[in-house]
Amino acid sequence: MLSRALPIICVALQAGCSLLPAKNEAPFPLAAQVASLPPSATQTLSARFGDHSLALQCAFAADGAGWRSVCIGPAGRRLLTITVDGDRRLSAQLDPALPAAFDQQRMAIDIQWAFWPLEALETAAKDTPWRVTQTGPDLRQIHRGERLIAEIRYADADPWNGRLSIVHEAPAYRLDLVTQAANGR
Repeated sequence: MLSRALPIICVALQAGCSLLPAKNEAPFPLAAQVASLPPSATQTLSARFGDHSLALQCAFAADGAGWRSVCIGPAGRRLLTITVDGDRRLSAQLDPALPAAFDQQRMAIDIQWAFWPLEALETAAKDTPWRVTQTGPDLRQIHRGERLIAEIRYADADPWNGRLSIVHEAPAYRLDLVTQAANGR
């Protein structure tokens, strides 16, 4: 089963890479660690890219020194571990089957766009072409200049409670995250 699912997983994870700005444009900066993060959470990540879809089980952990997300694919195989330390340095362990173009920074930024408080993202985006807006408890938008890059839709005012969706405009893809348990909230 893994041999059939892995190409879909690779295509889905790689789709996020094409959303990165051109080489001469800076990506959205990683935000600082915030005290409001839960110490741990378990989540299901579902991704849809055209006719392809996949589901991963993820574990999130945060402390004063940074945060980490570990995602497990079919048959319990760890596909990626993303770690951001307190100085906003990113490191990753990627399954060799993932495409070389997979960008762990894109995944880390998606996590922060969805779960970090608006104020932390606004601070990170200050003096950049990026802009984060939140029109209510259920909708956050990410712009680069005037171009809408992504929308995050929340089922609950607390992003760590239940379902949220990250919808990227171009290329079109959608990530749905369901938090089953966020400890310490």
